[in-house]
Amino acid sequence: GYTVRVDARATDAELAGLLDWPVVASSRLTGSLRSAGVAAFDGDHATAWTTEFGGAVGASVAVGEIANPITTLEIDQPEGDVSVVREVELRSGDEVRAVALAPDADGTARADIDPPLPAGSVRFAITSIDVRTTVDRRFGDVVELPASISEIRFDGAPRVEPLGASSRTIGCAPIAMLGDSELSAT
Repeated sequence: GYTVRVDARATDAELAGLLDWPVVASSRLTGSLRSAGVAAFDGDHATAWTTEFGGAVGASVAVGEIANPITTLEIDQPEGDVSVVREVELRSGDEVRAVALAPDADGTARADIDPPLPAGSVRFAITSIDVRTTVDRRFGDVVELPASISEIRFDGAPRVEPLGASSRTIGCAPIAMLGDSELSAT
């Protein structure tokens, strides 16, 4: 067999398709696989879904079908040089819930969802942040820091193996063309 390196600049959708992830982020910190949306569901606080610089509000993670209504939500945010998420919008079909987040000293926010959000595909979108900024080293511009969520927990939330352990075995696959001939690897 062969070992193939994953392009760290691939989109979350491309990575989810390749690695069978049940979660896809609309954006993430460019070039950082440890910042993929699925990092918020891997049980590892050393990884976190981290949005782009200047793009936290509106960024979202989509979770495939969940079997249970969401009645409670816990979100962990790391400390450090990131903007703090203060509100998320949960959407399942036509149902929408705005959830205010007030992280405790450990960075965990807990909320009851009333009425519960129905089962189905769920999208979590960041709708409000406490903006933190930095100065771009190259141009000297003030830039909004990304937001970061290390874990999202609710009944029926998907659990994935930690990102460092993600792998995939594939069968014979075309990898290149040489003239009219297809080159394959197994």
